[in-house]
Amino acid sequence: MFAEQTYAGIRRARRDEPTFEWAPIWEYGAFLDVSDLASAVERALTAPLAGHHRLLLCAADISSAHDDARALVTRLLPDVTWRGGAEYLQDPYRALIDTSGARTLLGWAPRHRWRPSRVE
Repeated sequence: MFAEQTYAGIRRARRDEPTFEWAPIWEYGAFLDVSDLASAVERALTAPLAGHHRLLLCAADISSAHDDARALVTRLLPDVTWRGGAEYLQDPYRALIDTSGARTLLGWAPRHRWRPSRVE
């Protein structure tokens, strides 16, 4: 778990040196606060589910200092066609990872975002 000053330091480094952020590629902006991970694990251990379920977890937004989701995909994967929908117009920094399985099966949603101005 990062302390607020750690987040601030990373944001400063990314602001001061834009190439710092994606060298090497940081999982396409995926970010997950450890307390959100812990809540997902707790829900998985206590959910009335049987069998195997593969779920993806991440914050609701990407951890990019400069690029929104579409710009990030365009820059890192120029040969890949953008397939984001209208939801990216409402939230341009929306995560690129689909966490709907965890949301549906576990009733889980991340509480922490990379951008401190919004909390789900």
